[in-house]
Amino acid sequence: MKIGILTYHHVINDGAVLQTIGHLNTLKELFPEAQVEVIDYRYKTVEYRELLDVFKVILKLKKGTLVKLKKYLRFKKFVADNLTLSKDKLVTDSLNKAVVFINNQNYDFIIVYRDWE
Repeated sequence: MKIGILTYHHVINDGAVLQTIGHLNTLKELFPEAQVEVIDYRYKTVEYRELLDVFKVILKLKKGTLVKLKKYLRFKKFVADNLTLSKDKLVTDSLNKAVVFINNQNYDFIIVYRDWE
């Protein structure tokens, strides 16, 4: 059995990522024989905006710039180290491409949620 979790796992939001880790680990406990993973689908606009925000902070060289940059880099590393992501990744704003991508992953079940606005 293959279970995919579709959520905002990549945003710079501690709560969203911790909730995703909780769901992932709970499903792995409940279904130890299943392959459980987070579907690595990301909105291109969100990826671009977060990266742009980091660059804006760097260019302004305000107090706390290095702290924000370090947090961004640590956060991305934490996600990569603690989430079981799908082998394939898609970054797009196209809903049609996302549907095709997800359907091609051959999941038996997909759990969809989000916890932030």
